[in-house]
Amino acid sequence: MIEKKPDKYKRISWEVFKVAAGVCLLVFLLMNFSMVKDAVGKVFTVLTPIWMGVILCFLANPLYTCLRKFFEKKTGTSWAKVIATVVTTIAVVAVIYGLFALILPQISDSVMTLIQQAPGYFEKLGVFLEDFGMKHPEWKDTIEKAYTSVTGYLENFVDTAVVPNLTSIAASVFTSVKSFAVQMYNLLIGIVAMVYLLNVKETILPKLKKLLFAFLKKETAETFCDDMKKFVKIFGGYIAGKLLDSLIIGVLCFIFMSVMKMPYTLLISVIIGVTNIIPFLGPFIGAIPSSLLIILIDPKMGLIFIVFILILQQLDGNVIGPKILGQSTGVSSFWVLVSVILFGGLFGAAGMVFAIPIWAILTGLINRYAEKHLLQKGLPLEDSAYAPGKKVEAVSKREADETIEQ
Repeated sequence: MIEKKPDKYKRISWEVFKVAAGVCLLVFLLMNFSMVKDAVGKVFTVLTPIWMGVILCFLANPLYTCLRKFFEKKTGTSWAKVIATVVTTIAVVAVIYGLFALILPQISDSVMTLIQQAPGYFEKLGVFLEDFGMKHPEWKDTIEKAYTSVTGYLENFVDTAVVPNLTSIAASVFTSVKSFAVQMYNLLIGIVAMVYLLNVKETILPKLKKLLFAFLKKETAETFCDDMKKFVKIFGGYIAGKLLDSLIIGVLCFIFMSVMKMPYTLLISVIIGVTNIIPFLGPFIGAIPSSLLIILIDPKMGLIFIVFILILQQLDGNVIGPKILGQSTGVSSFWVLVSVILFGGLFGAAGMVFAIPIWAILTGLINRYAEKHLLQKGLPLEDSAYAPGKKVEAVSKREADETIEQ
């Protein structure tokens, strides 16, 4: 019996249909980008507890794995899972509670003190500028004009924006408190999700993998699984490393400010540590208001703090960060800036925090797709082969086959 050859035209028609459908979908997304963005944002907001649980699972999984392996030798698999889950959950809750119990009261006291003593700070700043102007007459007129302009702006702002809108300000405060309560609820649900994820990851992952192989080609499914392994490695390593890096920066800032007896040590150290989580722009976001706060109290200390922050960020960027994060993402400094600005503009602060691992994954996929087609065309993969003004030479079939095998 002669085997019937597949209909060539039917296959071509199917490929054309897929391309056309993809183009139509892309055009629809671009034309309705705002609506799609709002819909995706709403989904992400609803699933906030799950994302928190996933992140906590990433962070707690090493401890859970070590405990489980240790207790499996002592008690067996079933009891080892229970003990590891309980101990890991207690450890996570203890760390979270300790952070809130240590930091929140201090921050609250610092903010209340700042509000109460703000008029005195401005008076001290005025005296300092007056003394500076007397010692440097050439700057006196400029300083007086700048100080008068700033104080006039602040007084006008209070009279026109703050006093008439006290009701709306109170409503905003209530909204902020409500938002904080919602986030605490999400965190609680996130801890519950973490417990489930730690225990079901070994059963749910095979099911998901089975579905992939059921609906995709074997090669495509295997490639997707390899990509997901890289994603988990990059994402998990980056998040854990960045949190550790930011903790170290916050601690170093706290030690320096304590030694120098600077005001609002804990408050500013927390600001510097938290904003350091945001790549590239984070140090500036935290350093600018912190510096202004110290300058209001003691201008000389403010200048010392600015110099310290510059040194600290150089230390972080060249020593601490590379030691902790290593080459886990492989994203250059320029593309870090591009990714942070792009994802920050699209998704806010969360987009800025997760910009680098997402960008690393996207560029990795694009590079692999490009390299595949370059090899099919018999073209080299080295960047140096495509230098401006240089003719691109094709590689031999044997070299291309060796590269594919590697």
